[in-house]
Amino acid sequence: MKMLSFNDLTCARCHEIFNMTSRIPRLLTECGHTLCTSCISLLLSQSDSGFPCSEDGIICGADKKEAAEFPKNLSLIGILENEAARRKKQNEGMCSIHKKRLELMCMDCKVRLCSKCAIFDGHRSHQLRSEDDVHSEAMIRKNLLQDMLRRIIVNGDWISHKESTKSAYERYETKEKEMRSLVEERFAEYFEILSSKKARVLKIIDDISLSIKEKFKMIEALSRCTEEWRTEYGLCLFELEPTSNSAPPTGRTS
Repeated sequence: MKMLSFNDLTCARCHEIFNMTSRIPRLLTECGHTLCTSCISLLLSQSDSGFPCSEDGIICGADKKEAAEFPKNLSLIGILENEAARRKKQNEGMCSIHKKRLELMCMDCKVRLCSKCAIFDGHRSHQLRSEDDVHSEAMIRKNLLQDMLRRIIVNGDWISHKESTKSAYERYETKEKEMRSLVEERFAEYFEILSSKKARVLKIIDDISLSIKEKFKMIEALSRCTEEWRTEYGLCLFELEPTSNSAPPTGRTS
């Protein structure tokens, strides 16, 4: 089977990629080549007697007035739809900003987050939780509620005789409180972990900042010392230099 290339997915005339809106791939029935809807419409508007195929020059569309009269290339449309579905699936679960996996849930904002969103995009003080844990807890809760509902349905007569509806509801409320408590506890654990990571990152930043500040202080102190030495020793050297008006040393008199 021939492997499709990029050119197979582009219009032979405008070289734009086919799509399912203005550039639907349509077959030229006279020669079998494919052009996009936009190009066919343009070519039809320029001539009432058809137009030459950009691939082989065969006159096409002499009996047609609109691009919609040309059949769609269903094989290419199937490929385009599969590619669109593949890209959509590939992008699912990925942060559109940081291009990282959405692995956390912000319970305050009810949104999915990546690790960078959780730290840098205003969610640091929110209740955060692993997406897998949220899903697991939701499944546990659903199963518990389904099990309780099944018991009520199966043992309806027993409930009606042995305990009141109020008592059954109280048991449900107790279970719900237990689940809520469990959720709060798990969220507190994850928030503590994130807070610890945040503290470590800030500590690294503080250490680097302190080191840089110390180096700047050393540079400033060295600059001051250099200036002081230059001023002090410069004056001394100036005093030792002979002046032009000074008399030359005389020889010894007898």
